[in-house]
Amino acid sequence: IPSILDYYKDKDDNDIIELCCKITYNLCYDEPLCCTKFSESGTIEIILQQLRKPNQSNIQFHNNKDDLSDVMMWSLTSRKAQYLLLAIGGLARRHEQNKNRLGILGICDIIMDIVNHFTNEDVGLAESICWACGNLAYPNEDNQKLLCDIG
Repeated sequence: IPSILDYYKDKDDNDIIELCCKITYNLCYDEPLCCTKFSESGTIEIILQQLRKPNQSNIQFHNNKDDLSDVMMWSLTSRKAQYLLLAIGGLARRHEQNKNRLGILGICDIIMDIVNHFTNEDVGLAESICWACGNLAYPNEDNQKLLCDIG
């Protein structure tokens, strides 16, 4: 699964990314060894790259180079964000190393960007946001503080 995610990371094939995220969630759910293997394979970085991935055509026409957060989120659909966050929650669930790594790599800020970009009307995305935040925060004081500080 990590090698498939890596192969398709630049291809914008949302169906493959979605399926890989569902499988990541299912394999990592309460399975620390699998969480460790996925983390060691670079899966966390690939997922974060997908959550941050800018739409190149929008960046070319963006006037304010200091504020690209809105532009970067345009290439991310709510459905894709939903499944990427589902995988993040699975990777963080009961795995302290992954919680720490995700916090250090900026997942809490990314989640807030997603919350600010999309409406709360998408129940699937709202559930995935809650799932990811809950698994990142408990029992991790650093991530709890980060999530509280940003809202």
